Amino acid sequence: MRLRLIYIALLCSLGLTVHAQTFVKPQPGETILPGSLYFVNWNGTDPLGDTLQLDLSTDGGATWTTIKSNFVGSMIEQWNVPNTMTSNAILRLIRKGPASTQTFIDLLHTDPNFRFQGYDAEFSNDGTKAVVTDDKGYVNLFDAATGNMLWSTLCGNLEPTIFISERAFAGKFTPDDSQIAVYTGTDSVIILNAANGAKIRSWHTSVPNWIGVAYDRDIEYSPDGSELAVTCSTVVKVYDPATGTEKRQFTNVFPASSMSYLRWTSDPTKMVTCGADATLGAVAKLFDATTGQVLQTFDGAVGRFNGLDISPDNALLLTCTGDSTLRVWDVATGVELYQDKATLINLSGCVFNSDGSEFGIFGNGYTLNVRNTATRQVTRTIANDLGASLDISPENSRYLISNYQGGRIYLNQQSQTIDTIYSGTFAIGTPTPDSVVNIHIGSAQAYAGDRVEIPVTITIGSSPLLDAITRIDFDLTFDASLLAPVGATPAGTLAAGERTLHFEIGRPSGVNAMQLTLEFVAALGRDSVTDLSVKNEQPVGYAAPLSKTDGMFKLLGVCAEGGPRFFNGDGTASLIVSRDQYTGVITVHADLIETGSTSIVITDAYGRAIEEVLNTDVHPGEYKFKVGYSRFSSGVYFAILRTPTIATIVPIPISR
Repeated sequence: MRLRLIYIALLCSLGLTVHAQTFVKPQPGETILPGSLYFVNWNGTDPLGDTLQLDLSTDGGATWTTIKSNFVGSMIEQWNVPNTMTSNAILRLIRKGPASTQTFIDLLHTDPNFRFQGYDAEFSNDGTKAVVTDDKGYVNLFDAATGNMLWSTLCGNLEPTIFISERAFAGKFTPDDSQIAVYTGTDSVIILNAANGAKIRSWHTSVPNWIGVAYDRDIEYSPDGSELAVTCSTVVKVYDPATGTEKRQFTNVFPASSMSYLRWTSDPTKMVTCGADATLGAVAKLFDATTGQVLQTFDGAVGRFNGLDISPDNALLLTCTGDSTLRVWDVATGVELYQDKATLINLSGCVFNSDGSEFGIFGNGYTLNVRNTATRQVTRTIANDLGASLDISPENSRYLISNYQGGRIYLNQQSQTIDTIYSGTFAIGTPTPDSVVNIHIGSAQAYAGDRVEIPVTITIGSSPLLDAITRIDFDLTFDASLLAPVGATPAGTLAAGERTLHFEIGRPSGVNAMQLTLEFVAALGRDSVTDLSVKNEQPVGYAAPLSKTDGMFKLLGVCAEGGPRFFNGDGTASLIVSRDQYTGVITVHADLIETGSTSIVITDAYGRAIEEVLNTDVHPGEYKFKVGYSRFSSGVYFAILRTPTIATIVPIPISR
């Protein structure tokens, strides 16, 4: 009771208006399987311009974690349920209004007369700091909440004869935010203490400082911070940041071109970089971070790359080029999924947000677009100064831009919450028996040629939540050489020696248990036993947790005392049956390679013998028999060949 009172008090203290409409799923008291894929559903409408945020609390509303933010409502949302056990889970859906008046925070230098042009701009991983490198060789750290400068360190080598070399091109935080790696125009990597800007160590990449490629510098930590990768003109080098020791380099990614941007994917075995390839033109490439093997090429861009990013799930690549073209690529296939070259001019930056639901792009049109990743539609537009780099904060509410005046942080252009709806309390954990659907496959054993019946039982829990289930779909797979479907059992499909039967079992209203019997004829095959496995099981109408019990079939009599094993591995005999509907004659053609007792019998679908074609000792050779079938009624019959070591079954369809 105390927890419920605290929860209500919390809602009141937040000043939230609880919307009259409610969640459809999950429902109060429901149990959701941890680690499962679940579809959250709510009712109501989402006016044009509104965006939504879906949050989860596992402690009755005391704390919240965002599942997805800044998305357009469709009244259903896919949710990967966390592996967290709780009986006190709540979902909330926050609805936000259209964009409001723009607000921003200027990054303030300690010396108001010091004007610098920002280059790379990055939020710290916890979102509390912002680092901006500049054209005068300085690395500047700011408080991301106030914009106040915390420290400024000179890292560029101010050589008077080479202007470009003065610049500090890229600065990146370690995953724990304790250090910042800087790449300068004088071919230096410098590691700084993030607390005070003091230099910890530095080294040269040993690549000539050509003015023509001096812009092509980027630096990136591996996901765990154990390695540091840099682009050096035509080479990618990987270092140990703790010592500055070069661990490996890749010269085959862009062998005759200059590279610009580099991203280490969330998979530490892969990197993606871009450049102007001498043969292909402007391309991006995904490659193995340990061997340098190119895994995917993204070809078709024109002009210099001014931005590149990969989505957190590594599924999408985002690029922008100097010809004012935004492109979205499929990482798995290298196919270009989307292109826009009309919205902004001279694109100079692009980045995904932390959950991949949105991405930002900006250009020399003094405009930042934030777009929904799924629809590519603009969710908000922010006017900004001409910039060179863009980053989005971890909580996806702030946008950091380095510009000719240093840098600026733009706050999320959203009005205050319009309304919030809450689900009832539900559980994440092991489902109770009354909330589960179960599929149970029976087991059987039989001799070759015998008729086999396999029972299938489906039970649906008594929870009212399961009343919405209208059908149970599943596949049943087994070794096709051991069981042949007969009667009403579907023939299914064959692939690689496995037979798959697909079932869609309708549920009569109010019925919680359904049973069917599958009929087969047993045969000698590649093995003496096969699993009867349930796959692709799915309740239709409600996403209830589903358990399954697989069955098993065992062939009897596969070994005779002192005799051979009765397995038909690759076939020791063949049986071919043809039917002539004009003469009413069945031709049975047997190719036998054994000496001994052999029989060929034609049975009906119930296993009853209709015609004995052969039953005697034979020698190896070809045998042909003709059987009239004018007395046979319509249906499926079977020709069964038995030799001393095998049994073979061939279906014979008869239609009138």
